[in-house]
Amino acid sequence: PKFFPITCRPYPYDILTCIGASKEQVLREVKRAYGSALSTSDEQLDFKGKEGKFVFCLDNNLAILWLKRPPLDFSSIGTMSHEIFHAVVWCMDRCGVKYAEASEEAFAYMIESLTVQVLHNLKKKD
Repeated sequence: PKFFPITCRPYPYDILTCIGASKEQVLREVKRAYGSALSTSDEQLDFKGKEGKFVFCLDNNLAILWLKRPPLDFSSIGTMSHEIFHAVVWCMDRCGVKYAEASEEAFAYMIESLTVQVLHNLKKKD
């Protein structure tokens, strides 16, 4: 599995990206990286039968972008884009920015930024 943070700059939120990790591996990485357990329901962390998922926890402000596999083909790139959209909606909502024609460009820029960060981190050698 691969784990790395992506940031929602200029907003104060990070998203832990988890690729190819089981639920147990995600929970261990959250504890290691953030020093606290992830407080969310087991249902939110059910990855079975899914290609991707965005999970957030309001009480400790942690967010996870989980992908079953690296975005290397059309289908997995589509899944990544889908989950990144959920992440952007979450971040913007936390900052009081609702999706509307007037805020569309801010959403688009953040989608671009998170996508570039994921792809850049995947390109890095471990």
